[in-house]
Amino acid sequence: MTWQEYQLATSKFYEKFESFGKISHNILIPDRLTGQNRQVDVWGEIYVGNHIVTMLIDAKFRKDKLDIKDVEEVEALGRAVKANKVAIVTSSGWTEPAEKYANLSSIDLRIMNPEQALDLIIENKWFMCYSCKDECVIMDSDGAIYQEDSGLFFIWYSGKCRNCKDIYFHCPACGDRKILEKNDKYKCDCNHIWKKNKDELMIKFKGFKSFQRIDNKKKIPVEFLFWANGYPKEFWGRLVFSTLEIDTDKGNSQYFLITPDGGLATPDYLDEDGPSFFFPIQY
Repeated sequence: MTWQEYQLATSKFYEKFESFGKISHNILIPDRLTGQNRQVDVWGEIYVGNHIVTMLIDAKFRKDKLDIKDVEEVEALGRAVKANKVAIVTSSGWTEPAEKYANLSSIDLRIMNPEQALDLIIENKWFMCYSCKDECVIMDSDGAIYQEDSGLFFIWYSGKCRNCKDIYFHCPACGDRKILEKNDKYKCDCNHIWKKNKDELMIKFKGFKSFQRIDNKKKIPVEFLFWANGYPKEFWGRLVFSTLEIDTDKGNSQYFLITPDGGLATPDYLDEDGPSFFFPIQY
C-alpha cells in the first residue's frame, strides 16, 4: 500500500468516533506563530459541552521503527497547530527511547499494520499476498459459467495482488487452490487447466481444445454464489424473480431466474424488453 492509503486508513479508523465530534483528513492548518499552512494527516475536534478539544493524529507508514526524532517532530507540529492532544499511528512500532519520550510528552503511540489498514479502505480485499507480504489480493475476478453440455454451473473464486499481479484462484468443485505467477499453468483435480496470461486468468475446460479468459466474464451478484453453494434463502432471497444473464462455456450467454422455493427457471422466449415466461428446469 502507499503512504497516502495508510493516511486514509488512519482517518477511517478514527471516523468511528465521529459521534463525539468531527474527523478531517489531510487538511491544512495555519501555524500559530507564522501563519503558514501546515499539513495535518488527521485532525479531530471533540465536543465537550461548549468546549472543543482538538487532536492531531500523524500517520507513519514505514518499515523502520519510530525513533525520538520522529516523536519530537510530531510534538512540534502539534504545538504549531495548537492541538490539545497528539497521537502517532505507525505500521512498524517504535524504539524504547521513543516510547519513553512519548510517555513524558503525553503523546499516544498506536500500531496499525498494513493488513489492518487495508481492511479499512479496500472493499474487496481477500487476504494478504504471500509474495508481497505488505500488499493484498483483491477478490474481483470470481464468478460463474453455465456449462451447456452438463447443464451445471462452474463456479470459481479468484483475485489478483495489487502489487505483483500474481493471480490466486480457488476451484470449489475439487477444492484446489493455487497461485499463478507469470505464465504458469496448473491442472486442478477437475482436469481443467488454469493459466495466467499476462494479467489475465485463462482456463481450458476438460474436453475443450482451447483456453478462454474467465476474469472478464459478466459480473454476477455474490448472492448467486451463495445460492449455487446451497446457502439458506436468507443469503440469496434478494435474487428471487431477478433476471440473471450468465456467460456459458461455449461463448454464449443464458438467462436464469431463481424461484421463491430456490428452484431455477429459464425464459421461454426473449423479446425487446428481455426474457419472458420463465419455466422451471432441473438443476
